[in-house]
Amino acid sequence: MELTPYQQEITKYNKAAAKKAADGGSPYLHKGKADVFRYFSKNGALTQASIINRLRKYHGIDTFKKQNRRNNFTEVCKWIVANVCLETRTFSSNGTQGQIAKSIGVNQATVSRLLKLMIKMGVIRPAFTDSENPSVQNAGVVGDKDGIPLNNIYVVQDDFCLLAGLTAGTKLINAFQTADEKAQAKTGWTLKERLITVRNTLWEGTIERRIKQITEGCFKKVVANASDRSRAVQIIMKRMIDRGEDRELTDSQFDRIVNYRLKSCGFSA
Repeated sequence: MELTPYQQEITKYNKAAAKKAADGGSPYLHKGKADVFRYFSKNGALTQASIINRLRKYHGIDTFKKQNRRNNFTEVCKWIVANVCLETRTFSSNGTQGQIAKSIGVNQATVSRLLKLMIKMGVIRPAFTDSENPSVQNAGVVGDKDGIPLNNIYVVQDDFCLLAGLTAGTKLINAFQTADEKAQAKTGWTLKERLITVRNTLWEGTIERRIKQITEGCFKKVVANASDRSRAVQIIMKRMIDRGEDRELTDSQFDRIVNYRLKSCGFSA
């Protein structure tokens, strides 16, 4: 089938849309996401003066005078809205900074710089940070045992939606709220618990790839090889405490994630 210009555009940013088109289907974005994407495509992502002015007002940054910088900002925003998960408000599971850069045709340093500007602007935030102020340098950056940074998990704020104006932005805000309510009703898990699951899945996948020649280092295998359930619980608890999750979760949430991870490692629920 022949794709519309809009459909052709979303296949550039979203792998699922590209696959659907390749299979002869009709690619689309969820309605709330689609309205914001269309706005960014038509008007750019730098039309809401009060939000953009936060960079100059609070950080002394005036970086969008050049057209290419404005274009790059819009491109990253279009990628984010095309890939953000409504249930978790995060786009981190759909691409690293390098993958985002490749998709939109810039270098990774440009994407990294723009994400930091978005944090200062208050339109995204690190999901996990020891800092009280997520706009500080390297907020939320965590490394593996060799000090190599692991992928950060970013959360899309309501003000990101409002970069597309009140009408389109409100539709995406409502889509986030509806998806969150449905996910919590279905699973009983809060947004924080869902984000921790996303983070752990990404981090452990990254760690496993980095140590693929040392298979005994795989966390899941270490837990699965524990001599008994109590030992497995201790291993999981140590990992969660090392990451500060005992401070982020209530007792019932902490227990629920431990049991979820026990089950994923082969122990009975």
